[in-house]
Amino acid sequence: MKKQLCILLAVLMLLSVCGAAFAEGVPVADKKEKADSKQAAFPDCILFENEGLILPVPDSYSALLTVMTPRDDEYGELFSVSETASIEAAEATGLDYDGAGWLFSISRVTEDELHQILCYYMFGSEVIARDEQGMYYLFDHPTDVRIVRESYDSMDEDIQIWSELNQWAWSAKDDFLSANDGLRPESRSNSDPEIYLSRAAWMDGENYTVSTLEDGPREPGKTDPVPFVEKLTTNVYLEELDEGTAPDGEFVSLNMPEERLRLDFFLDEGNENLIRIVTDDGSESLWKAEYADGTTKAGEVMLDWYKALAA
Repeated sequence: MKKQLCILLAVLMLLSVCGAAFAEGVPVADKKEKADSKQAAFPDCILFENEGLILPVPDSYSALLTVMTPRDDEYGELFSVSETASIEAAEATGLDYDGAGWLFSISRVTEDELHQILCYYMFGSEVIARDEQGMYYLFDHPTDVRIVRESYDSMDEDIQIWSELNQWAWSAKDDFLSANDGLRPESRSNSDPEIYLSRAAWMDGENYTVSTLEDGPREPGKTDPVPFVEKLTTNVYLEELDEGTAPDGEFVSLNMPEERLRLDFFLDEGNENLIRIVTDDGSESLWKAEYADGTTKAGEVMLDWYKALAA
């Protein structure tokens, strides 16, 4: 009964993951490809390759991991890394499901594909880079617990190594960027403000106006929203504030009737990176944007967008 309960727990913790046919990763050294300089840069790692890209995996963890390199995956997946012991425990239960022990995946998508992804919630996914051909790279990770064991005792014994593997998984994206020439770090996420901004730029049929308190709304016209949305959503961290009241003063609004809400971008000094979302039912949320360059101010970008529409 105890074993059955553990199996049931594992099933409840796992989400089914749909994927194409996988090919198990082959270390670069075994294929005798890539320059020795790559190995020299990661002396304590085994290098896995897929479509000319390299994923370094520490020697100390390689025996514990299963690295898959999907070929021609419809979702652009290049690498998928899972804990082997969880895969084996899942197989031992006799239950057929995917996702056991999954730690992370790295995938590559086109710019158009990325734009569609950004218009919706991408739970457990983040953009980490762009290459010279304009392709984008995503780091995907589980949002639930994927460790599987045949007994509670085994799970208790192995929870420490599972934690270590998860800690490494978060740093694997940095090693991936370092190992591959031509990748430019670039972050995109999808907090609520970023999703609505993306929809204004890339969702077909999405209507919006940009307005100020003094001069009222402006229709999109022929002004391209993409440059402004790119500035507002690239290399930025947006945090929803638990406390605090939106300031008084001037702001520029992005009004989105299909979404039944508006986004207010404040202009007064010191508040230029505060964003308020106001829905038709009167509920509000307040967000703060922090840009990696330290100089971009969301309110100023929105004011430029408004001026472009007004012109």
